[in-house]
Amino acid sequence: MLKHEHQRNLQELKEIQDISGELLKELEENTEFVLSLKSLKKLERLEKLSKDVRKRIQKSGDCRLIAVARSRFFKRSECGFFRAWLDGLSYSL
Repeated sequence: MLKHEHQRNLQELKEIQDISGELLKELEENTEFVLSLKSLKKLERLEKLSKDVRKRIQKSGDCRLIAVARSRFFKRSECGFFRAWLDGLSYSL
């Protein structure tokens, strides 16, 4: 069961990274300085995913995931949200 949850956490972290990158591109290309409905939906999805992953990690005490997430996603991520989320996650454990 722990292995399944660990894999699910990794998949959702990958999805967070992908959505964050898409959102960053949309915001950089946006010249109207207004968020679209599509962007708002992505932000809501990011919030839901991050809360779910955080709850599962705190419940299982899976500290290895933070190291894996940082090594796989942290260096490649250009989104400050994702970096801040990982930093907050490590301090909350």
